[in-house]
Amino acid sequence: MSTAAEERLEIRDNGSFLGWADVTNGKWSFSPTGLSVGAHTLTALYKGTTSEAWTLNVESRVDLETFSNAPIAFYRTLDLSYFTARLLVGNIPLPPLPAPRDFAGTCIIDNPHLQGRCLSVAVARNNLSNLGVALARIDFKTPYSVISFTCYARNIVAANKFFTSKIQAVGVDGEAFITEHTSGWGASAVRTVSMGTQGGKLIQALTIEIGSPTDVSSAIYIDIDNLSMRR
Repeated sequence: MSTAAEERLEIRDNGSFLGWADVTNGKWSFSPTGLSVGAHTLTALYKGTTSEAWTLNVESRVDLETFSNAPIAFYRTLDLSYFTARLLVGNIPLPPLPAPRDFAGTCIIDNPHLQGRCLSVAVARNNLSNLGVALARIDFKTPYSVISFTCYARNIVAANKFFTSKIQAVGVDGEAFITEHTSGWGASAVRTVSMGTQGGKLIQALTIEIGSPTDVSSAIYIDIDNLSMRR
């Protein structure tokens, strides 16, 4: 298809208008944005003449957070590249860390079972008056279709005491629609959790909740690593 020096082409995606491409010195280029995942058949239209079609295949993007560069500390708010983690219910303990006292917080720690640093929601209870409930939320900076991560749940003080905890996926409408229970005795095996969309619903956030320990000598950690986010 030949064009004049100062013209523009209409670019179509599967027959529908996609955008305009300016022609400079008889040459043009076009960089499509916002295309959905999958194959797209593109054509250029110039003064009623349609070019031969070419196919563009858009693959889904995967973002990954391993927490390897996050400093070891307790956080009320932790802002990283793809999301912000916030402690909604709980209290931040004073150093030294980890603190063998009453607390319910969000922290970055080293976990040899997960081969490095991880994001942890933790509760330690040494006092009958402390309910020890922790609730954290991970808000993604863009919605994702699939979230997966490695998870390790443990009670490092009272191995014979049962604890309750759960991780929920929250849609863009604010409604939780997937629940993963991580309750158990002592320590669980490292496992991979995958949360996918249901009915085209995207995931905007994760919530991580630990219920009040039934035993006053408890230190419960829900550790998350290798957080993979697919668009």
